[in-house]
Formats: sequence, C-alpha cells, structure tokens
Amino acid sequence: MGGKMRTKIRKTKDWARIDYHPAIAELVPLRVLEHLRPGSMALDVGTNQGGNALFLAGHGFKVLGIDINRAAIETAKMRAQEAKLTELADFRVADVLEDPLMGQFDLVLLIRVLTCFPEYSDWQALLGRVKMLVKPLGYLYAHDFLYSPENEAYRARYEAGARRGWRTGNFQVNDAMGKFLFIAHHHSAEEVASITAEYESLHFSSHESLSMNGNMCQMFEFLGRKPS
Repeated sequence: MGGKMRTKIRKTKDWARIDYHPAIAELVPLRVLEHLRPGSMALDVGTNQGGNALFLAGHGFKVLGIDINRAAIETAKMRAQEAKLTELADFRVADVLEDPLMGQFDLVLLIRVLTCFPEYSDWQALLGRVKMLVKPLGYLYAHDFLYSPENEAYRARYEAGARRGWRTGNFQVNDAMGKFLFIAHHHSAEEVASITAEYESLHFSSHESLSMNGNMCQMFEFLGRKPS
C-alpha cells in the first residue's frame, strides 16, 4: 500500500438493508436461451426482486433466486405468485458465501453481483463458490461493470478510493440525498480475465449502460461453459 492508511470497507452484509432500484431494472440474460433448454436448473445469485429469475422461469427453467435482502425476496415471491410461476421459481434469503452449498446447477447467474464484493478476498471467494455450484458442462453468466478511468463521472471517485487505500476500481456510492450507501467495484481487464479463465468462452462483449443512479458506464457480458 506504499504506506497509505487503508480505510476499512463495509462488508457485503450492507446489501441486507439497501433498497436497490437501479436505473435499468433488469439486465435480462437473453444469451443463455441459445444454449440451455426448458427444464434446466438455474441459480440467480443476488436476485434482488427476482426479475431475471422470473424471466428464466417464464422460459421453462427451474430457478432458485437467493439474496441476503429479506424485503427484496418477499417482493420476488409476490411477483412469482402474480406471474403464476411459483412451481418454477423459488426464492430464499441466503448468503452465497456462508450458507451450505445448494447442490449444482446447469446455470449460475451473476448479474451486477461481483460489483457488490469490493474486498478482493470476498470477490475471490465468490468466484470459487460459484465454480463449485456450476455442474460440469454447466454455464456461468456474468454481467457486470468495467473499470473506466476515462469516464469523468467516475475518475475522481476512483481516485478518492485509491487515496483511502482501497482496491483499484472501488468507489463510494451515495443515495440521491448524498448519504453513503455502499462501496462498489468496477472491474479491470485483468479481473475480467480472472472471472472468465475457468470457463470455455461462448460469448464476451462490452457495452455502454447506466449505473444505479443513471450515470453512463461500461459493462461486460460473459457466458462461459465449465469443463467436464
């Protein structure tokens, strides 16, 4: 750290209390429909209010959506009832790092989840746990944010995080009133390579998107298959 004082980062448990309503409500995983059939078992990590899980259930997938936010899970359950998808979509309050393994799945979704793990050790632990949750020849779908220091909306915030001794790409996120919410992480090319390294790449792309608060940002989308 070159002698810099390292400010302790709040843990991912903060998400148990955050009412998350991003500018783009859902990033629907259309890509997976090309590779998996109805009846496939899917795990949606950090499901929030269940939109992506219900999208898959609507296409015949059997989906378990997990989140540490109890209020979000209750909303997801109500949405499943309203859509008459409760036989295909199950939602539980669970911590992917701490709860017992839930078996293996044909597909694991990480949509705007890795950004919620600013501590490198937790981020690595999540990737290791996900690898165990994906069946041999199963799929990982990740859709998350890219480190973009050329973006004026983020450059000063990255620099402020660096002055605190935070991991490169970490920055503070506030609500509309300026109150602290959480620390987010944007991914470097090296980190993206680490995410994708354990899988056969079936799709990779980057694109412009909107952050939670509506700022222009860059994201990557990855679909990979685990070796047998």
